[in-house]
Amino acid sequence: MGTIQNHDSVFKAAQIVSRDIGDVTIVVNNAGVVIGRPLLECPDDEIVKTFSVNLLAQFWTVKSFLPDMLRRNHGHIVNISSSTGLVGLKNLTDYSSSKYGVVGFTEVLHYEIVFSGYTGVHTTLVCPAFVKSKLFDGCKYRFPALLSPLEVDECVDRIIHAVLTNQTVVCVPRAVYFYAALKTVLPVTAMNALIKFLGAANFMDTFIGKDEDRSKLKTSDKTELYDRKQDDAAMPQTLNGKKLQ
Repeated sequence: MGTIQNHDSVFKAAQIVSRDIGDVTIVVNNAGVVIGRPLLECPDDEIVKTFSVNLLAQFWTVKSFLPDMLRRNHGHIVNISSSTGLVGLKNLTDYSSSKYGVVGFTEVLHYEIVFSGYTGVHTTLVCPAFVKSKLFDGCKYRFPALLSPLEVDECVDRIIHAVLTNQTVVCVPRAVYFYAALKTVLPVTAMNALIKFLGAANFMDTFIGKDEDRSKLKTSDKTELYDRKQDDAAMPQTLNGKKLQ
């Protein structure tokens, strides 16, 4: 079974999509997995999987579809990161690190496109806070009113608006901009105190996944903007009723 972790599977799927559907003008990279444990409790292979799904898979999809976008000078790449890619949280070492990577990847990709003279190809980096999905079952903040859990539809609406307006970076909710900016000006000890006060330091303590079968990752593989859960980040096996071979 081909997975989004395997670059050959991604490249092959991209070729079939281009052949059977036509030119791809928008790519949304939104696959993600999380372990939800302290670093020393994270198996090495699961750390590798986190980076393969959350970060490297975005490289493979972009490399698959960007050449045609550049050739036509028309297209849009949407990379989903996370608020934890701007401000990390305890017990998300693997997840936050991979999402920081998405932030850097998208920023540099934007520079490469813009400074190469392409005016019709755009990138959008999306950094949502806690979304109501299966990925972070049980997690909660101390003061939900300050950073309330997001509905999936709310994120989708913000992403669509960002694409239509060619917004380069979008944080959902807007409070994420504020917390990310605070980190750059506050002393480390002050930022630590703020994180503790808001309850963010204990955000993962009630994570349901940490008490489940520890041989499996908590996985949310989203090749489209909807919520579903499965044990592996699998590539689609069919397209318009045709088997991908």
